[in-house]
Amino acid sequence: MKIIKNILKLIPFLIITLINIGILMDDIRILFFCILLWWIVIIPVVLSMVFFIGSIHCSNAWERTIVIWSILNTMLFALCLFADNTDKNCTPDTMAEHYDAHSNDMEKLHNYVKTAIDDSCSIDLEFDGRRADRFHVKNITTKISQKHWDEEAELLKDSLMTIVGLSEEEYKNIRKQLKDMDCLGIKFSQLSSDKMTIYFCRKGMGRYSYNIYSRPLTEKEKRNAIEDLALIPYNEYCIFEYGGGAIGPQTFTTEEKEKFMKRNNNM
Repeated sequence: MKIIKNILKLIPFLIITLINIGILMDDIRILFFCILLWWIVIIPVVLSMVFFIGSIHCSNAWERTIVIWSILNTMLFALCLFADNTDKNCTPDTMAEHYDAHSNDMEKLHNYVKTAIDDSCSIDLEFDGRRADRFHVKNITTKISQKHWDEEAELLKDSLMTIVGLSEEEYKNIRKQLKDMDCLGIKFSQLSSDKMTIYFCRKGMGRYSYNIYSRPLTEKEKRNAIEDLALIPYNEYCIFEYGGGAIGPQTFTTEEKEKFMKRNNNM
């Protein structure tokens, strides 16, 4: 009975470890769980603190296990905080510097995707390292539309490529070009082929992107980009975009947009 009691004491530490690993791996499901069910997350945190204080004398193997696991969880949590602080510091200035360094590469990728995707098709593809993390496709001609995330996106990528006419070589080339530009993914439709969105980076649940055009922006597009806080017009062929997630800021702030546009009057 005492062994079972000691084993049960270890469960809160296991839960905290799994949460830390999920946060460290940027698992969106873990983040949603922590946010929506925060009151459940607090229970193992409080219990682990109580058990740690009660075991600090390390008078037996069980107490030593609890103390060591507590230290490891603390170190893992610190690593989560450090990893978050080492993410790309995505700001309009960062985006401008990155765009200036890779504008030609972005134009080449746009042209490449335009020839790779079948007519009347669209694709929304985002990578997490080498694997597909988000893969949405649509073919108006065949009336096929599919959306997949996480493991399914990678598992079903061959059939999704077929729907929009992507070959394995074209798929790998897109991934390589994105990697060379240090970007995450693309969104493109043959119905508006003069524009392609290139996903730059994520910060928390938000995503920073470039809207790349193969022709100069129209006056309507410029006006919309100036008025919409989610958009910042950079030059005649590029608009920066920030899209928020379930929580956190949903757009650029008014202050950072105004300051950036005053310093970079490229229009």
